Amino acid sequence: MEQYIINQFNTFFELHPNCRKICDQIYWSCYPIIIDESLNKDKISLLISNGLIKYNHESLLVPFHDIYKLYYQKHFKPYEIKELIFQEGSPEALQYSLNYEVKKNILSDAASEVFRLLEQNKFYSVIYILQDLFEQSAENILRNKFDTVTYYRLFHAYALAAKHQSTGKTGFQIFTDLYNEISEIDTLEMLPIVLETSWELAINYYERLEYKEVSCKIKKKEHYTNNCSFF
Repeated sequence: MEQYIINQFNTFFELHPNCRKICDQIYWSCYPIIIDESLNKDKISLLISNGLIKYNHESLLVPFHDIYKLYYQKHFKPYEIKELIFQEGSPEALQYSLNYEVKKNILSDAASEVFRLLEQNKFYSVIYILQDLFEQSAENILRNKFDTVTYYRLFHAYALAAKHQSTGKTGFQIFTDLYNEISEIDTLEMLPIVLETSWELAINYYERLEYKEVSCKIKKKEHYTNNCSFF
């Protein structure tokens, strides 16, 4: 399916390269966008007739399907990033920075902004920024850009956002993935993330009436805390 979708875009852009900018604007936007149709009527019509974009129920332009957006962002880096009208600190700008930026200071600022969005309960924005990075076997993109603690803080932020906002995977599933990676890491810096993740899973198991797993997670939590008692 992925190659089929990418071939659709490649074939279309070969015939209509002047439609690429509009496609970038739509597919790299966090939210539906408004485009001046008086200037772009023919381009929009071509994109719609070829099944690449559509109108939503509010008559705003959006990607044809979420899976199309997923593969588009994976394969098509915007040609003119400045023309996408990303505001500094916007979900689009942060997603772009985490995907493509290599400068440590810009990456650090982007991670800090993600944590700020989480504190403000802007869960949809956090999911928009992080979902593709963690769900498309591309997690090494972030793993190779950040130190261990920051990487897992981002992972934890994604899990918390998914807990509150519907996404492809449930918060429980993501917390489980996170726990499987960090449960044996017993450094002081990782203590808050390990404990919070263990607690989230314990609550989920309790709600599922899986008391054996609750006990297991609580014992693991106590063991981890004791091992870090020098703190």
